[in-house]
This record gives sequence, structure tokens and C-alpha cells, in this order.
Amino acid sequence: MLLIAWLSLLIWIVLLFARGGFWRAQAVPALSATTIHAVGNAEIARRGAWPGLVAVVPARNEADVIGRAVGSLLKQDYEGAFHVIVVDDHSSDGTAAVAVAAARAISVSKTVSRC
Repeated sequence: MLLIAWLSLLIWIVLLFARGGFWRAQAVPALSATTIHAVGNAEIARRGAWPGLVAVVPARNEADVIGRAVGSLLKQDYEGAFHVIVVDDHSSDGTAAVAVAAARAISVSKTVSRC
């Protein structure tokens, strides 16, 4: 028991004196919207297109909220390829059916499949 106490004390001493004042962290100033926009446009110009994104939504018995979640994701204004994958973990309340119905109601041009 005494060994654990000494070890704990040693760890705190190292953290306080040998780690450069980690506890005195300061907030990083936020970037302006102009800076973010300029950096984003430079990256798009470098790549030639918006990168593709995939949103993976794990769900189990979430039928009451999955429709809004899928709808919100599919309504995103994103220029690149964007896919939403709902992983239904053997729900007993029809989560997958609600997710598919929400996706079909919003997105006519996107493929909705069930595995």
C-alpha cells in the first residue's frame, strides 16, 4: 500500500515539474470565417474537387429519432460525394425501416439499400 502512495507522489511530482506546465493550457484563438474559407478553397483547388465523406450512424432501437438524424444528414449542403450508412444492430423496433423511409423521402437520387 505504501508503494502505491509513493508511486502516486512520484507521478505527480513528474507531472508538476517535468512536463512544462501542462495545466496552464491556453485557448487557441479561433480562426476567422475568411481564413477558414480561404484555406478550404485552397485545399479544394489543390485537390481539384471536394473530398468524399461518409457518415456512419450506429443505431439500435432508435426508431423514434433515426428518421430525424438521417434526414438532417441527407439535407447537408456538401459539394462532394456524401454517403450515409446506418448500422442497425438487430433492432426490434423497426429502426432500419424508419431510416430507409426517411432517406427515400428526402433523397430521390441516392441509393438506399438494406444489408
